[in-house]
Amino acid sequence: YCASDYQLLVNFLPETRNALNDLNNSIIMKRYNQSIQDCDDMFVRHMGSLELAEKPLQKELLNPYSDFAEGIKLIILSPFLLLKWFGFLSDGKSQKIKKNIILKIINFFVTTVSFISGIMAIIMGWSDFWQMIRTLFHF
Repeated sequence: YCASDYQLLVNFLPETRNALNDLNNSIIMKRYNQSIQDCDDMFVRHMGSLELAEKPLQKELLNPYSDFAEGIKLIILSPFLLLKWFGFLSDGKSQKIKKNIILKIINFFVTTVSFISGIMAIIMGWSDFWQMIRTLFHF
């Protein structure tokens, strides 16, 4: 996240020094108090936006299927991430690849098949599940 009122914070530091040097100057102290209130308002607004952004993330953290899907997505995107980390792919190209509809479909397919096969293996038992896979693919 970025603070849109960052300039306010940067300008607040010199005003603090001016206020400490001229404690008797009422104009500087009034401007300093106004800057304090503006910074406080900025932080309150920013905290509100962070809380709004946090709510959907908390729901996703408690969803095991979402965590599983994110793990599969990381595995599928790992070759592209390695290329990006080593500097062979730019950030823009990497973002386009992450948003590619084909990779999203592959991710959905792999996640769904893996999830269903995991549930089936748990319910049926490993030996019955492996026998079913063998008959399905004629091993």
